[in-house]
Amino acid sequence: MGSDLMYRAADKATWDAWAAIVSLTYDDRPNGCYIDEIGPVVVTPAVVGPDGEIITSAVMDDRYHVNVRLTQIAGPRPDPLPEDYVPQGHDPAVLAQGGPGVEWIDPATVNNPRRIWAGEMNYYTPIASEQSNEG
Repeated sequence: MGSDLMYRAADKATWDAWAAIVSLTYDDRPNGCYIDEIGPVVVTPAVVGPDGEIITSAVMDDRYHVNVRLTQIAGPRPDPLPEDYVPQGHDPAVLAQGGPGVEWIDPATVNNPRRIWAGEMNYYTPIASEQSNEG
């Protein structure tokens, strides 16, 4: 079974640069990676009166949001790595660390996820052993 991850980045260029570093590419379906670019999201919807007049404007998070679905999870890397080693799949525990200007979004903090994948979502969440290694 795969994992779904949510991210926000400062902007699209920041996302694209980090995605390239961690080998998340838009044409990586053979390696089990699907990317759904969302862009800015509504944090609080606008309040509209009965006549259609906006009473309170929507509050937006203008950062760049992205959903990633990993259908092929990486297995353990051989040690030492062979010279011709090509990784298969991605490790969600590594990807959840984010990077400069890119933040993994903990699904527990999201009340209304945007544009979820067809079917159910299988959000990645760190297990207790991973959390105890932090810090």
